[in-house]
Amino acid sequence: MIRRKKFDYSLVIALTCFVMLFFGTGLANSPASLYLVPVTEHFGFSRGDYSIVYAIVSITMLIFQLLFGAFEKRWGIRALVSIGVLAMPLGYLIYAQASSLPIFYLGAAFVGFGMAFASSMSASILIYNWFKDNQGFIFGAISAGTGFGGSLFIILVGNAIASRGFKAAFLLTTITQLASALFVIIFLRSKPKQAQELAQAEVETLSKPHEIASIKEFFKRPENLIGIIAIFLIGITLHPVYLVVPAYLIEKGFDPIFAANTASAIFFVLAFAKIVIGFLNDRLGIRFSLNVGVGAFAIAALILATLTQTWLVWVFVLFFGLSLSTLAVLIPLFARALLGSENFSRYLGLFVAAMSAGFTIGSPISNYIFDATGTYKVIIIIYAALSLLGLFLANLSLNKKARADLALAE
Repeated sequence: MIRRKKFDYSLVIALTCFVMLFFGTGLANSPASLYLVPVTEHFGFSRGDYSIVYAIVSITMLIFQLLFGAFEKRWGIRALVSIGVLAMPLGYLIYAQASSLPIFYLGAAFVGFGMAFASSMSASILIYNWFKDNQGFIFGAISAGTGFGGSLFIILVGNAIASRGFKAAFLLTTITQLASALFVIIFLRSKPKQAQELAQAEVETLSKPHEIASIKEFFKRPENLIGIIAIFLIGITLHPVYLVVPAYLIEKGFDPIFAANTASAIFFVLAFAKIVIGFLNDRLGIRFSLNVGVGAFAIAALILATLTQTWLVWVFVLFFGLSLSTLAVLIPLFARALLGSENFSRYLGLFVAAMSAGFTIGSPISNYIFDATGTYKVIIIIYAALSLLGLFLANLSLNKKARADLALAE
């Protein structure tokens, strides 16, 4: 008698995570910068005041990322993701109806709440729960959903804004995200049944000498504190620069369609870069991957700041697309390298919250400096320098972690 091979549900989980990121983060976050110019010109808002929308998204994400570990332990990752994929379209529905800054800020709070629970952080935990080998490559491939989604939806949203206006683009986002949310809610599972049983057995019978018992103990370990600061500096630089790229290109004399296509190209490169950077992490380690990712940002920022010719835009796109893979793929993998398996789910939120805190500060700074000076050039150069400082601290934290593990082994 031929026994049928049991279906591997981890493949469904991988697809579901891809859909979550493709239609969630890829649509909710990636085209966000395209609204900056049309919304501010239509309502007469200053760019600095409107960019607080981005800050509120980041602040809300930060708050709920800090609470993520406690929520995940109590309700499970499936419940959190389900809430997240429903909150994002609600936020965009509020955007579509908004005519004043406070209403935009309210919508931003829902978008940030949703992204805290239905983003790369949740995907990284799901991949850890369902896959035991090649986690970096698999997570990179799934995270490519944000890149492919961003590349597609930047074009669609840009065309919708140009042809029908930004309110129609907000509604298009709402409807599309609701449809994808239903798929995610139906097919997502937190972890395999046998893994749940094993986890319960470990709680009851095994000691965990590497487990961090409290937040206080977490910050007493120097590698964790330095790592958090490093991620904050990386967060304050990479994403805020992406948000000003279309506006900066328009400032340099390029037309809005070219600027939107450039943003789309960045995310197309990003999609493949995530797969490559995940593969490099599995083969050469997190240190090498971080050096490649953040180093690429410093080069891209300097190219952008000194941009004079069209061909340089495409060189910038290659380096910048590679660098953005750091945020989605390498931050969770960096946290895993510092935390180990015992502490990953519980404290990952602190690292992602540090990155969100960087977004929160970085974006308004960029736009208020534009309001004061009329250019983004100076802040782009400053952010290049800050990213290299963050890279230095990330390497330092990995060194301290290696020494601590060696001392514990002895």
